[in-house]
Amino acid sequence: MNLMPEILEKLGVEVGERFYIEDRDNYSFGVFFNENYGLIDGNFGCLLNSNYLVALLKGDAKIIKKPWKPQNGEFGYYVSQDGSINPNNFNKKYATDCGLVAIGNCFKTKEEAEAAKPEILKKMKEAWEIRR
Repeated sequence: MNLMPEILEKLGVEVGERFYIEDRDNYSFGVFFNENYGLIDGNFGCLLNSNYLVALLKGDAKIIKKPWKPQNGEFGYYVSQDGSINPNNFNKKYATDCGLVAIGNCFKTKEEAEAAKPEILKKMKEAWEIRR
């Protein structure tokens, strides 16, 4: 029985999602989980030693999630300048969508957008402040 999908869910990541593992020495590197092979080094494509998974399970290392970035045409949400959460099919041919992605104002779920709203509104306000 393959328990890895359940373990990944408890760790807060999905199969195939790219994330970072950071150890106690603050060393981090990108990885993802493949159902057939296990933890894969994101840079070299090689299988990682199972000690990394054990370190995660024991709390000796932690997962740092990469910000979600939509694929062209993928559905998600963004925070509007008035603080409302809006749905969007992100499209790379629209400058406004490119801008949303560039500042990190793109979220997979409405809940993620709501949680990020204060930081996004702060970024928007700072972008329009006059610098002297």
